[in-house]
Amino acid sequence: MKIISMHDEKDKLDEDNGRLQKSGREHRNWKQLTQHPNCVFLYESFFGHNFSYMVMEKCEKGLFQALETMPDMTERGFGKIIAEMLLGIAHCHSCNVIHRDIKPDNFLVGRDNAVKLADFGFSTTISSQSKTTGVYGTAPFMCPEMLQGEPYDEKADVWSLAVVVYAFLFGCFPYTPTKEAQGALSASRAMKRAVRMGATPSFEPCARVGTPASGSMRSAEAMQLAKAVLNRDPVARPSAEEALRMPWMVASLNGHHLPDADLPSLRPMLYAAKKSGAFEMRDARKVTADDVLLNQLQAGKSKANQMDDVDMPVEKPIGGLRAMGVSKGASDSPRKTTAKVDWETASNRSTLSGSTNRSRGSEKWTRCASSSQFPSRGTSKDSML
Repeated sequence: MKIISMHDEKDKLDEDNGRLQKSGREHRNWKQLTQHPNCVFLYESFFGHNFSYMVMEKCEKGLFQALETMPDMTERGFGKIIAEMLLGIAHCHSCNVIHRDIKPDNFLVGRDNAVKLADFGFSTTISSQSKTTGVYGTAPFMCPEMLQGEPYDEKADVWSLAVVVYAFLFGCFPYTPTKEAQGALSASRAMKRAVRMGATPSFEPCARVGTPASGSMRSAEAMQLAKAVLNRDPVARPSAEEALRMPWMVASLNGHHLPDADLPSLRPMLYAAKKSGAFEMRDARKVTADDVLLNQLQAGKSKANQMDDVDMPVEKPIGGLRAMGVSKGASDSPRKTTAKVDWETASNRSTLSGSTNRSRGSEKWTRCASSSQFPSRGTSKDSML
């Protein structure tokens, strides 16, 4: 369940500023997607006085957890992951939805082991052959045309996926800020400037991984895809459907990518990409005001159930929208969240993290304020149980 606070930073209801409308827009865009094996399915949304709730398909783990435990962490295994990402993105585009926050943390792995696209908080709908504007997403994954203030289309998502491909193949982002920019600007602003003004990336593994820094370690098929989707010209950049027809993706989906070749492990690149900030790392020890309120609602709902007054909602509905309390299956202890770094004023936005409850053999998913170096752009505080 994704839970979005309806309050602003001063703990006031954000009706006038449109937080309720933004939550409703995410619901509408998400619901516009027909069911697909590579997109997390939204079952229903509920809107209360304090929070909105989105009940979604349950997934087993995050992408990093899946990659870390993958037995074949080579181009063969990773190619299948990328192909399934592209399948989810292509499905969104076929439904006229642009995600606008494609990054590793917004992909989950379902019970069927399929990679699934999640978190449609920054998504928008466009008609065929039309474009949109505005800066949304997470700095390293934003496309040049967005950062240059130009109209853009669904190929913005393809660029973001290209950054993921580059990071996993070479262990770093394709564009990194100069030391001068890092000293003068915030991390997010410096990264946006690097993407906006950058030249052609090197397509070489980063030096920190301790392996020979040679692009020849990658197959010609992988290099072909990486260079095609990271094209700064959106006209020349392939669509998600076109990228899926490229040799690496076709062979990976069929399990036939260089079957007899001794491919190098990409595990060092995965951990180097993690150090570069491709995945969010957070210290989940701080209990927020939203955590306290959610647990109060949980306690109130439990008490109401014990009194056999189960039809009385804990939260008051806004307008004609439905209201509900936190689900009975929610954790009895406060969800732990943190917001360690405010990289840009009023621009932090959370992303998904998973923590394993080993004693119960299950996974708890929490959405919390970001302590990542490159948080998503936005203003909503949201959480996920």
